[in-house]
Amino acid sequence: MSTKESGLVLEPNHSWDGDPEFELHILERSDSDYAKDPETRKSVSDTSAFFCGATIIKQSKTQMLR
Repeated sequence: MSTKESGLVLEPNHSWDGDPEFELHILERSDSDYAKDPETRKSVSDTSAFFCGATIIKQSKTQMLR
């Protein structure tokens, strides 16, 4: 969850219980939208990374014209 006042709030979907066999879950997703920007018609690339379900990286970038 994100708001202007608090920024990005980390909310993992589980916590470490002290077990040495505990598995950490790391997930990355990326996406690209062709000509998504309505003014420039440039494509937008997006990437996100999650640690135990909590967002730790989120960024997007308009692609450069060649």
